Amino acid sequence: MKKLIFCHVEIGYPLCTLHYDIGGTQLRKHINVANLGAAEFHRASLSVIQHLVAHVGLAYIPHLFALDDFDVVDVRPVGLSDAGVEFYETYLQHGLAELRLLNGLDVAKRVNVKVKAGAPRFRAGRYRPNRSALLLNGGGKDTAIAGELLGNIGLPFVWLTLGKTPAMERLVRLSGNRSAITLNVGGSLATIQAKTRYRGHKPFSSLLAFLGLLAAFVRRHRYIVVANEYSSNFGNVLSAGLEVNHQYPKSHAFEKLFTTYVNFDILPEVRYFSVLRPLYEIQIAKLFSGHPKYLDSFRSCNVGHRADYWCLDCPKCAFVLLALAPHLNQSQLRMIFGANPFAHPRIQRLIVRLCGPNKPFECVGTQRESMVALWMSHRRHPQNRFLDSLCEICCGGADMDALETEHMGTIERPHSIPSELADLVMPYFADRLGLESPRSSSRRGYARSA
Repeated sequence: MKKLIFCHVEIGYPLCTLHYDIGGTQLRKHINVANLGAAEFHRASLSVIQHLVAHVGLAYIPHLFALDDFDVVDVRPVGLSDAGVEFYETYLQHGLAELRLLNGLDVAKRVNVKVKAGAPRFRAGRYRPNRSALLLNGGGKDTAIAGELLGNIGLPFVWLTLGKTPAMERLVRLSGNRSAITLNVGGSLATIQAKTRYRGHKPFSSLLAFLGLLAAFVRRHRYIVVANEYSSNFGNVLSAGLEVNHQYPKSHAFEKLFTTYVNFDILPEVRYFSVLRPLYEIQIAKLFSGHPKYLDSFRSCNVGHRADYWCLDCPKCAFVLLALAPHLNQSQLRMIFGANPFAHPRIQRLIVRLCGPNKPFECVGTQRESMVALWMSHRRHPQNRFLDSLCEICCGGADMDALETEHMGTIERPHSIPSELADLVMPYFADRLGLESPRSSSRRGYARSA
């Protein structure tokens, strides 16, 4: 039986430390909280901070499955409730599904989360939040639109990043809102790299969600806002009866599971939600095209985001190009991607793949969404012979007018935007997408959850 032990946490400033034991190998991960501010950190409840840091440590555990496919996670810093155990076992199963699939492991395997007898139990943390938000900053177009939206509806917010990339820094500057918090996680990297056995995707957005809880509590924010779209709800493949979804931590299913657990066991006052959940990715791209100041500054390529370039060799680059092309002219597309990116043979092959039945393991839209984006791109750029050829290959025989209406003509999709904000957010979307403006989210069927 392969066991991972989450041993304990050390609370300090500016570093909080997470301690793990894997077969006698000691691993330490550090959370640098200096950017939260010493006065604010020391003024906050130490017990609640310890509770929150322990949950950050639990959220990080999927990254350690690169070392082995553990059967048991032995939790010692925090006495989880039954709901907490269920949450983490579900989180591990779905969050590790892609890694397991691509490494030939048991996709449906449930990890046994065991809590050590006598582990400290914590009460849910209470605080008096301000009417303000943390907005998680990924440096891409979705984050930019979320920032513009919050500014438009008058919700004060602070950017939250894990580390920094040039695109993240440019986005903050261009947004006009310079209020930002940066957290960093490091430690034991060389040991982890040396012992890595399984390579592949591990859930990342969920780690940011738990770090957001820590920052929200210390800095007294009520809302933690992310920019996850409706498209992320759809998985890539069904394996062993389990849907494998590359974007599981961005999905509405995770969002609801997370908020239910957090509001019951961790921080009752906080509200975590995606403000872009009612929209398909291609609708977000249309909104983004209305803010040209960001066009040459954002980065959504996961290959080149740290080095600040578009690789034009991955499904994400191909999909972002497809999503933006219906709304931008040739010079604007050239400014972002270079001269005639649709002429790249690799991009053409990736577009055909995006419009096929097997969704790539990347943060991209659905098959039908990609088809709609290609159809609309061809309409905007009818002289582009590459788009003409691709449209014939990918869209032939489909009722593209109906698909376009389905994907671009409504925003009535399940979300968890708090009602006091939804009545401002939904008219914003409708107005900028050229749709009928809803009078009220409660009266017009914009469900807060589903």
